[in-house]
Amino acid sequence: KSSTHVESSTETKLREISEHILDKKHIRTTDNFFEIGGHSLAAASLQSQIKSEFSVELSFHSLFEHPRLEDIASVIDEIQSEMMRRIRLLQHGQFLR
Repeated sequence: KSSTHVESSTETKLREISEHILDKKHIRTTDNFFEIGGHSLAAASLQSQIKSEFSVELSFHSLFEHPRLEDIASVIDEIQSEMMRRIRLLQHGQFLR
């Protein structure tokens, strides 16, 4: 992404969580979590923080498949969007599809 890219709120929060977990500053959302020091225990901590902060459960497979923070943020946003779509359907008495 270009330098004019503005972080989404999900990207910002995920970057802050990652900086805390990895005890690093100046992490970019384009960084690969595993290349900047993430390991299996850090990934487990990231999973836990994502669940706590975003109410989204990501598998290890998802983290390895989407290791860049901006990509993890996109997955979180997609899952949250789908959850909201399902809630709206249920509120309107429609069956889930």
